[in-house]
Amino acid sequence: VLVHNRSKIQDETVLQVTFDELLQKSDIVTLHCPLNKDSENIMNEEAFNKMKDGAVFVNTARGGMVDEIALRKALTSGKLLGAGVDVLRSEPMDKDCPLFNAPNCYITPHIAWAGVETRTRLLKLVTDNIQAFLDGRPQNTVK
Repeated sequence: VLVHNRSKIQDETVLQVTFDELLQKSDIVTLHCPLNKDSENIMNEEAFNKMKDGAVFVNTARGGMVDEIALRKALTSGKLLGAGVDVLRSEPMDKDCPLFNAPNCYITPHIAWAGVETRTRLLKLVTDNIQAFLDGRPQNTVK
C-alpha cells in the first residue's frame, strides 16, 4: 500500500511516497483528506495523465479536490478504467455535471455516516462531550 501524506506517517504496513510516485505506481488511487488550499483541484488533468493506464480513481473525500472535466476526459479517453465518487463539486448534482453519464463512472450518495451504528456512535460522542464539559473536564477542545 502506497501512501502520500503531508507529514511523516508512523505505520510500517505502508510505504510513504511522493504524490507523483503514488499516481505513477498505483492501480487504484483513493482520496481521504480534507479540502483546503493544498488539496483543491489536486486531481486535475496533469494528475490523471500521470496515473497508470487502466487505473481506477475513487473520491470519497470532497468534490472540490477533483477537476470533473479532467476526470471525464480521462474516463472517455480510456486512460482510466473507471471511477467511483460519492462527492461532487456541486451537490446535489447539477444537470450539466461533467460526470453525468461519463463511461465507467459510478456516483453514489455520500451517506457513510447515515448507518444506525454510526449515528448511535456519533450521538454517544456528543453526549460524552457534554457530560465531560459539565464535569469540568472539557475534551475535544479547539484552541
